[in-house]
This record gives sequence, C-alpha cells and structure tokens, in this order.
Amino acid sequence: MVVKTGVSLPEELYAKLQTLASNMGYTSISRAIRDAVELFIAFNSWWSHHGRLRGVIVVAVVSLPRVYSQLGPVFEKSIVKRIYVEKSSEPQKPALIYLHVEGEAAELKDLYKQLSRIRGVAMVQPVFVPD
Repeated sequence: MVVKTGVSLPEELYAKLQTLASNMGYTSISRAIRDAVELFIAFNSWWSHHGRLRGVIVVAVVSLPRVYSQLGPVFEKSIVKRIYVEKSSEPQKPALIYLHVEGEAAELKDLYKQLSRIRGVAMVQPVFVPD
C-alpha cells in the first residue's frame, strides 16, 4: 500500500532538489523525496534507541584552534574512545574531527547536542549502530 502525501517546499529549496535529483539520475522528484525520507529514518532512528550504541560522530569545524579549547571537556568523556583530527591544508576550509564513541543512547544524545551548540562547529553527523 502506498500513502500519498503533499509536501510544501520553498521555491528555492525545490529548485535545488530538482537540480540535485537530476544530477543524480532521478527521473522522478517523488522518488528522490522517498529516498530522502528513507535516509532520514535510517540516519536518525538512533534517537529512539534505549540501549547501548557505538559509532562515529563527524564534526566539521570552521576554525580548529578556536573550537579546540571548547572540545576539551568532550574529549575527556568516557564514551569517547578514539579521536582523529584531519586538518585542512587550506585555512579557510573546515577541519574534520572523527570521534569513535560507545555508550548509552542518552549519553550519545547529550554529546550530539553539546557538539551542535559549540560556536564554530559547522556540522555534526552521527552514524550509530546498536552495541
């Protein structure tokens, strides 16, 4: 069974969707939206999890020196198992920080929220699986 739904999008967002979908080979905007919803569910289902999780959090930072001091308390958390920092060769490009984490879902949610609130953090992308 298929459920039809309507989605209202600002014109600029719809134009970006059309361009990207076309560049990716989609012949149907509907299919692109359906795939986006499936990805949204796959990437965010951990928010409903109530056990242990493990995975990686990728943090893109605009200015590593400015953000690094704020990350000190994050790096000291027991749920952070490994840290890898990839600096950009060009100062104006973001640096990437990879955090390998393991812990209770509530702890990882708190960490995600904490990272998202740090000034100078451009993006936080978690990838978690049940432990």
